[in-house]
Amino acid sequence: MKKIVLFPLNNDTELLIKNRSSEASYQIAAVTGFVEDKYRLEELQRESKIYCDVDFEKCINMADAIVFADNTMRHDYNGFRERVLKAIEKKKEIYINFALFKKLDISISKANIHFLQDETNLPQNDIKSLKEIETPVLTVLGLGENCDKFNIQIKTKYIIEKQGYKVLSIFSNPLGAFLDGEILPGFLYSKSLSFPEKIKMFNFWIYDLQEKYKPDIIVIGCPSGIAEFDEYEANFYGEIPLVISSAIKVDAGIVALYVNSEQDEKSAELLQNFCLRKYNTEVNNFIMSRQFFKVDHEWRKIQYYTVMDRKQFQHKSIEIPNFFISNIEDDVRIEKQIVQILDKFKNNFFVI
Repeated sequence: MKKIVLFPLNNDTELLIKNRSSEASYQIAAVTGFVEDKYRLEELQRESKIYCDVDFEKCINMADAIVFADNTMRHDYNGFRERVLKAIEKKKEIYINFALFKKLDISISKANIHFLQDETNLPQNDIKSLKEIETPVLTVLGLGENCDKFNIQIKTKYIIEKQGYKVLSIFSNPLGAFLDGEILPGFLYSKSLSFPEKIKMFNFWIYDLQEKYKPDIIVIGCPSGIAEFDEYEANFYGEIPLVISSAIKVDAGIVALYVNSEQDEKSAELLQNFCLRKYNTEVNNFIMSRQFFKVDHEWRKIQYYTVMDRKQFQHKSIEIPNFFISNIEDDVRIEKQIVQILDKFKNNFFVI
């Protein structure tokens, strides 16, 4: 069994630790992070019984491979670069997102590097027309980065499987590869492909997965956000969710909200109408993350934070007629939401 080290410590790596399967083909030998993560690492070690330390070299000496998670907390990329170079020096296997690796400007042999999402591997298909995807599709959308979409998708997969259905879970987060999921193909992020080409290629890619896995339902996590929500955060103008919804028929969607994006009946209806018109996706379900954002005008960017106490935010939006809104930690309410969506899908399940 391959032993791996996770770097850095963030919400995503903690979710991977919490949801790892006992039947996984790997063992998490250690977790390491930045110096400022010292106390959080100590707490994680007490909870998980996994060795945790800020000493990167000490940790990687315990493992065969290092998994570099995406830089969701927006640390200095030099910290990633130094650690990737150290892993290469130690002749360790490296698992990393291609987009992250590109930012590190490392001109060295990549013989021991596995890209979790490689946008250079483009299918060579002469695609004439789109194929029909018969399996019901549920998408997990969000207002932007860092709004618990990965967590929502993990919960959704677990709840649907609990109902007895076979799930094909397609993650936008590369760490989903370690949770028995597929990862969105790198060509979606390519700057050399046109919008129509991406639509056709994604349609064929999904069709092939449908034929391979024969799932009862497909759950797709959409990266970034559904629209520009600030002058410093364009969310790529919702390009990839639009490619996905143009390539296949999406039967329902769940939208992840920031904790400071409180909804009332009017705003929820506007958001619902926006998803229907732009993405042809019916949305009645929202999940409030534990993340909130602040606009940093000095650095001209968005900063993301995790709320420790929900009492500092008002949540009248939880009770809006005709909409279902949950807090991310409310597993009971989220399960009711997913089961309600499944009830709508039942007539489409070919297995029933």
